[in-house]
Parts: sequence; C-alpha cells; structure tokens
Amino acid sequence: MANLEKVRVLLLDQGMQPIDVINGRKAIEKLYEGKADVLEEYADIPIRSQRLTLNLPCVMMLNGAGHYKRRFVKFSRPNVFWRDGYICQYCCKKFPAAKLTLDHVIPKSNRTPDSYKSWTNIVTACKPCNQKKRNRTPQEAKMKLLREPFKPSWEPAMTIQYLPNDPAVWESYLKDFL
Repeated sequence: MANLEKVRVLLLDQGMQPIDVINGRKAIEKLYEGKADVLEEYADIPIRSQRLTLNLPCVMMLNGAGHYKRRFVKFSRPNVFWRDGYICQYCCKKFPAAKLTLDHVIPKSNRTPDSYKSWTNIVTACKPCNQKKRNRTPQEAKMKLLREPFKPSWEPAMTIQYLPNDPAVWESYLKDFL
C-alpha cells in the first residue's frame, strides 16, 4: 500500500479553483467527514477497509460542509521575488533568483524598528543596482522604483506546485494557473 503521507491530492474550492495540495491521509479524512467530494481517483492506489475498497482521490472539491481558511503570504525571500516577478525594481530587467538580492527602500540606518522586515520596505534588486544604491534612498541615489512595494494578498494558486510526477489529469484543473 502507498504511503498516504507522500501521495499528493489536488483540492479545489466550490468554484473549481485550486486551493491546496493535501496528502492522501487528509484527503481520506475530508472524504470520511463529508467535507469534500471526489472528482478524480488514482486508479492504482486502492484504499481498503474490512467492508470497503475504494481508490484514493486524486482531485477533490470542497462541498458545502467543507470550509477552507484564508491564508496570508509569509514574508520571505522567495515570496518577495515572486511578488516582484523576479524583476529588479530599479533597472526593470528579469533575473534568475541567484542573481537577485533584497533591497531596503529606506536604508536600515534610516528606518524605524518595525520596517526592517516589511513588505512595504523591501524590493527585489539585481546585485549591481543594489550596490549602486548602497545605503541611500532611491531619491538620494537618483534611482527610480519600477513600482512601490506592497503586501501581496494570498491567492490559492500560490500554494500549488505542479511537479513532473503529479497526475496528468491535474493539468486540466491547473491550466489557468501554470
């Protein structure tokens, strides 16, 4: 039998929008509690009990009994890069993550204590632009920001990562998000 903790199940909301990828154990719990309905199954992963045999869900949709709490976007380096589209906010060029840094719009020396890790004070910058700006504001460095930094709102599709070994049937549910 497959390790249910490692099997990935796509979870959709009532509007058929992807909201999460859960493991097989959580999928069975949602099914047993009546919180979700099965839309697609893994044909090769049977779940057996004394009285019942069924295939493990592959894609599930929350029904009226199932609710999903809204999440927030965690402040992190990858999420700042994601928010800014991997684009340096000063020279407007796109870079791979390895060539990017985080820049404090208002330098650490000028900041208030609560602005250190703030969505509204951190932007993506390439290494040359960050070095050019140094410990100055964009105005002092005579550099213009592409756009003002902001705290992004959480989108369900942010949590969905389609991996090469995920079922092909997921693509039809994720086509607008990949």
